[in-house]
Amino acid sequence: MVFYQVCKFEMDLIKAVKKIIKKFAYSVFICAAGLALFGCNKSVDNDSVVFSLQFQDNKINCGQPAVQGMELSQFWFYLSQIKVQLNGEWRDITLPDTKWQHDNVALVGQHCSDNTENNWQLTLNQDELIDGEKLAFSIAVPFELNHQNPLQAQNIFDNANMFWTWQQGYKSLRLDLKSDKAGWAYHIGAVGCKSPSVMRAPKAECREPNNINIEILDFKLNKNIVIDISRILSHIELTSESRCLSMPHQKSCNVLMGNLKNIRLPVYYQ
Repeated sequence: MVFYQVCKFEMDLIKAVKKIIKKFAYSVFICAAGLALFGCNKSVDNDSVVFSLQFQDNKINCGQPAVQGMELSQFWFYLSQIKVQLNGEWRDITLPDTKWQHDNVALVGQHCSDNTENNWQLTLNQDELIDGEKLAFSIAVPFELNHQNPLQAQNIFDNANMFWTWQQGYKSLRLDLKSDKAGWAYHIGAVGCKSPSVMRAPKAECREPNNINIEILDFKLNKNIVIDISRILSHIELTSESRCLSMPHQKSCNVLMGNLKNIRLPVYYQ
């Protein structure tokens, strides 16, 4: 009787140990699989909102004529002051620092001659990823960052494509198109900036910062934000006379700026 009880105890113990080993092996497998994707016992810290550059319903790709016989050369914009509206209240969004984001400013876009250096997404912290009634941001570099020393600028502010002068600061948006015979450009930046020279930063806000405020209605995280070039270029014929480098009294500049600010036919939308 005692021998039977001892054997039964040993058999039960063996079964229990087998179950533990089986569960442990399964956990190790799950952890290994998870490690390959995210890292074991580590949650994803951030996610992104993707931008899609299009002309009407067609995505724009480098090297393909897309706009009045011209192709994309480069497109960039800085965005800042990001907010989401939820239940009628606005909530500020803090951006994590990445290769393409610094000091709550992000640089989105690319130069077609260098496809390795491009960014079409906005990375957000996990706890700030929410659908909302609206997503708002400014196409702008804040004044305190816009006129920093170009010799000491780092990260996204060390981009020669987007720098104008120390006095004027950065181009907040740059669209360049080209063909075999001609090129066309639209650059937005601050004008009326006062300082002793172009090599000095102004002490006060420029007369016309030319910031563009964008609102995405019924914002959904899982939907791309479309940037429609056809809407930027509405009522514009691409000629040498219509190219715009933020000249406040140029007719084409006023038309282009009006297109970007048109809330009835928004350039940025989902």
